[in-house]
Amino acid sequence: MKLTAHDECKTSFNIGYMQFISTRMMIKNISNILDYIYQDSDNMLEKIDNVFREIILKPASPEPKKGLDTSNRGTHFSTKDLDKFSRKWYSEYTLIIGVNPESEDDNEWKGGWAEWHFKIDKKVIGSLSSAYLKISTIRTHGGLHSTKVGDMRGYGKKAEIYINEKKLDTLDLVTKTEFGEAYGISRVGPYPIIDYIHSPDIIVKLKVDPLVAWGIDEIRLELIQKTKKLRPWIYTFIGIVGGFLLRIIYEKMIKSNY
Repeated sequence: MKLTAHDECKTSFNIGYMQFISTRMMIKNISNILDYIYQDSDNMLEKIDNVFREIILKPASPEPKKGLDTSNRGTHFSTKDLDKFSRKWYSEYTLIIGVNPESEDDNEWKGGWAEWHFKIDKKVIGSLSSAYLKISTIRTHGGLHSTKVGDMRGYGKKAEIYINEKKLDTLDLVTKTEFGEAYGISRVGPYPIIDYIHSPDIIVKLKVDPLVAWGIDEIRLELIQKTKKLRPWIYTFIGIVGGFLLRIIYEKMIKSNY
């Protein structure tokens, strides 16, 4: 079916008008872009890259580890040992560092340590925007604590946190827990650790002094990666070019019908 001369003229005018508006907007954007680039010629390459690509943030966290998901550990006891003491208020994946699993006697708390091994993508290391370590204990009064206050044996004891053998923090137990009879800290962190991540392998180590226990339910690394993607105007430009080519093809098809 052939179009009438009036239809052809109307269609050509509409396409041309849309092309004119899009081209006008594009010229204005290009003018703004050139002004932005030449404001500081020292960073020209970076600015040119920023013109075409925008920064986006996306999660890059490895799977969190449960307390029992340790790669290595010293003196401890876990939920698998709790039936000996008839203690039922722990989660099924709790690990308690520092307590002798064979005895409920406080004098048998000889200290201890545990490690959790994480692996991240190499590409993430150089593009991190933020990184945090979170150490979670479900029970409000079941976190890091000494033996009962009593004779002050627990006062001044400590726990330590390491990332790849580099000390992150020392926690001194000098404050009595609320509504409790021990020195301790119910909640710790989160810790910013972006300066501690230099390899795909990340080992989190927790260590406690004798007479100190630390119940661990979860260890989590929360990483945010900074990446770049093409800006929306690039796709607009591609659409304009595509529309221009389609117009040429359309006009050739119209002429071929005569």
